[in-house]
Amino acid sequence: MSALQTETPAFLAVVGPGERRWWRPLAVVLGGGGLAFLVSVLVSGLALVGSAIAFADDLGGSFSAAIETLTQAHGGRPLTSYLAELSTIGLGFAAALAVFLMVASRVYGRPMMSFITAAGRFRWRAVAGGFLVAAPMILLVIGLEVQRSPPPETAPLLRDETTGAKLAYVTAAAVFLFLAAFAEEVVFRGWAQQQVRAFTRRLWIILLVPGVLFSLGHADPNPDAFLVRAAMGVAWGWIALRTDGVEFTTGAHLANNLMISFFLTPITFEPPKPLPFDFISLGLELMVLMALIAVVEYARRRPSLGRRLGIVT
Repeated sequence: MSALQTETPAFLAVVGPGERRWWRPLAVVLGGGGLAFLVSVLVSGLALVGSAIAFADDLGGSFSAAIETLTQAHGGRPLTSYLAELSTIGLGFAAALAVFLMVASRVYGRPMMSFITAAGRFRWRAVAGGFLVAAPMILLVIGLEVQRSPPPETAPLLRDETTGAKLAYVTAAAVFLFLAAFAEEVVFRGWAQQQVRAFTRRLWIILLVPGVLFSLGHADPNPDAFLVRAAMGVAWGWIALRTDGVEFTTGAHLANNLMISFFLTPITFEPPKPLPFDFISLGLELMVLMALIAVVEYARRRPSLGRRLGIVT
C-alpha cells in the first residue's frame, strides 16, 4: 500500500482544488442523482412493460399476470423470461449513469471520461482481463458453496431448456449485467473515490467510504453480505487506483454477477431474505478479493502480463 500512500494515483490526480467546495458534490448527488433516478425509473418501467407484453403468453396469458410473475415469482419460469429483469436493470442503470455523468461533468468542468479512466481511452482489453482473472475464482467459490449447501433450484445454465433459450439468456445477461456493473463502477470507484479524495489524502478513507456506500446501495439485510460487498468495494477501489481506471474492476464485477446468474440463481426483483451469518462464505469471498489484488500487483511488476491484461501500456 506504500506506493499509493507516497504518490497520487493517476486516477485521482485529475481532482482539482475547486472540487473541495461543498456545493459541487451536493449538486451532483441531489441534481444529478435525482435526475438520474427519475430517468432510470422511466426507462426501467418501459423495459418492464415491454417485457411483460413480450412474455404475457408464456407467463399467464395476460399482461397483468405477466407483470405479477415478473416482479414477484422466482421458480417455475422459462429461462428467457428472466430477460425482463436483466433488461430492466441494465437499461435503467445505463440511463441513470448517462445522466449522472453529464451532470458531474458539467459541475466539475472536466470530461466524462475522467470519471472512468486515466488512460485517455476506454480499455476493453482491461475489461476482458478483469473478467478472465476473476471468473475462475468466483466459479470455484460457487462450486464450493453448492457442495456445502445445495440450492433449492437448478442452476440456470444446467436447466432442461433449449439451447436457443440458454443462448438468449447468456447474451442478455452479458450485455445488461455489463451495463449495470459499469454504472456501479463509474459511480463508486470513479466519482465517489475522486470526490472523497478532494477532501482527504488518507488512502483508507478514500477506499472505505465508497466501499461502504457501495454495500449500503444494495440494501441487503444480511450482515455477512454487507461485509462482503464493503470488502469488494474496498478491494475493487484499490485495483481501480492501481490500474488507473474502472475497466479491470468492471470486468471483475461482471464476472461476479455473471457466474452467479449462470451457475447459482437468476437475477430477480425479489428482495434479499435474512439468512444466518456465514463465516465460511465470508472467508471464501475475502480470499477471492485478496487473490485478485495479488494478480494485479504481480501483473504490474511483469509488464508483459500487464499488457496482456490491459492494465499496463
